[in-house]
Parts: sequence; C-alpha cells; structure tokens
Amino acid sequence: MGRKVANGVIIALNIIGVICLAYFAIPYLTYDTSVPNPDAMLPLARWEGGGMALTLGLIPLIAANVLAMIFVGKGKKKLLRALFLIPCLVCMVIVAHFWVTSLSADARKPGKATEPVVMVQVHLKDENKTEYGLIYDDGGMEILDSSFDASGTSIYVADFSNFESSIDRQKNMVVNRVVGTSVTDADGNKADASDSVKAVIYAVASDINHDIIEAKIFKTGGKYFVAVQTNVNWVSPCDFYRFDEESGRLVSLYSRDNADVQQVSAYEE
Repeated sequence: MGRKVANGVIIALNIIGVICLAYFAIPYLTYDTSVPNPDAMLPLARWEGGGMALTLGLIPLIAANVLAMIFVGKGKKKLLRALFLIPCLVCMVIVAHFWVTSLSADARKPGKATEPVVMVQVHLKDENKTEYGLIYDDGGMEILDSSFDASGTSIYVADFSNFESSIDRQKNMVVNRVVGTSVTDADGNKADASDSVKAVIYAVASDINHDIIEAKIFKTGGKYFVAVQTNVNWVSPCDFYRFDEESGRLVSLYSRDNADVQQVSAYEE
C-alpha cells in the first residue's frame, strides 16, 4: 500500500513536471516577445520568462524523472525505464540553448556563402578587453588579428533622452517613440543630425522593443550602422545593425551582452 502511494505521488510529480515543461517551452521555442506583466519590477518577455522558469525547474524535474525511473520503472526493461528521463533531457537542451545564446562570449563563425559587411572594434566589459572582427551579412564574425583604419568613419550618439518608452497594452510589449533628434560626436560635442541620421534614430525607435539607453550611429563607406544599448533585466545587451535606407528598417548583424561597439569601418577587399 505504501509503495503504491509513493509511486502515485512520483507519477503525479512527473505529470506536473511535463505540463510545466510544455507550458514554458512553447513560448521559448516560438520566441514569444509579448510581455505578460509589463508593470513588474523586472518585466520579462514570454520567451525570457520561459527560459528562466525552465532553468529554475531543471533540478526538480531531473529529481522527479530519476525517482520515476528508479521506483515506478522498477522491474521494466532498461530502455523503457530510460524513457522517464526524456522530459529532463529536453529541458536540459532548452536551458543550455537559453544560456549559451544569451551569455556565450564566442562570436559566431560566418557561413560559407556569406559576404563580409563591416569591420568592428568591440570592447568586452566583462573581460575588460578589446577585440576586432569582420562581420558578415549572416551575423557571423571572423576575429581579426589587428586593428583597422577607421579615420573615414563618422560617429553620432543619440542618448536615452531622445526616446520615450511605454507599454503597448494590446501587444504586451515595450514600444518606443522619438522625442528628440539631438546627437553628439565621438568627443561628446553637439553635432548636426542629417536627415539620414534622423532616419536611423526613427528606425531604432520603431524596431527596438526594449528601453533604449543609447544609439551609437556610424557612417562609413556611404552606409549607416548603429549599435543600440538596451536595458533588459539583468544584462545590458548591445545589438549592432545595418540601416537599410531603402526600407528604413534595421537589419540585425551582431549581438553581445555587456559589450560596446567602439568603432567600425567599411570592408574593402
């Protein structure tokens, strides 16, 4: 009798674990960017909340699955007993993907059929070092052995005062609007914002769904790029984009937590 009750409890725990796994895995795997609790102290998009919840629930799920394999699966074939571990293995894969993609310090390598776009100088705050890279159109980056000449690059910095964020209650997400187009140059001196620079500022407000700390705009080789620092919970991601003048939209090229794109230069063969 006692064993049946214990097995029943273990089975119930596993059923609850599988339900929770599905509940949090679906928004993560579908990259749901809606914010269910926008008024929270640390508002999380559904995919972020799913990743964090699965991280916290991984150990309890492993414990429940192992108990089921040992006690409920007792006397069954090894292969059948191993099936009890499938939920925690799935959870492990998702949690590993969540943290590797969020915190990995290794730049992605470019694919075989991609084209180089721009060279970047990036300061990694956590490691207190500077690295140089060549970014490709698929977002991959090839680490360079040395620095590059960026004398032909102009920099325009639009700080947080140019943007105002709010919560779109219908979409449950952060939206931004432009409240100013004042910029400074690389030395902090006030600079004139051309129509193209203003267009980049408006694209940043339109395409970014987090509180904007700073938008650093680079003009090099007749093209515009922008590094956007945002406030996202416990980290401060730096997302680097190419500005597509034809569509007026941002094209994502590179992303790194706690980093600062300090300089760029157009790639020339």
